[in-house]
Amino acid sequence: MMRKLITRLILWLCDSFDIHPLDEARINMGADKQARSQRWETFAREDGGLFDLLDKIRGEYLDAMGKVAPGDAAKLEALAIGGRVAEQLRSQVRSVIAAGEIEARNEDRAAKLSVVPARKSI
Repeated sequence: MMRKLITRLILWLCDSFDIHPLDEARINMGADKQARSQRWETFAREDGGLFDLLDKIRGEYLDAMGKVAPGDAAKLEALAIGGRVAEQLRSQVRSVIAAGEIEARNEDRAAKLSVVPARKSI
């Protein structure tokens, strides 16, 4: 009861003073695609990281699908959607990582194209 009261008070104060806690808690990481890609890749590929977590969630959904009664199509569909969402999250993380790699390749290519070859005199 006390917790609810305190929560409501905090929410009222935030609303009264036009404070948005989620926006205030965000950390501005800049627009550097390569740095963002490296951060995400480190977090995703580490032992027990994001990819492991998403694989575990997807596996749990598949295990639960195997335990569903044959006539319960609604539950089966909900579990299938959950597994699909986990896979979509994984593909979004892969796309963030790939965007940084593509940006690095583009910068390397631009650097190679901007080099003026040395002329040899005959």
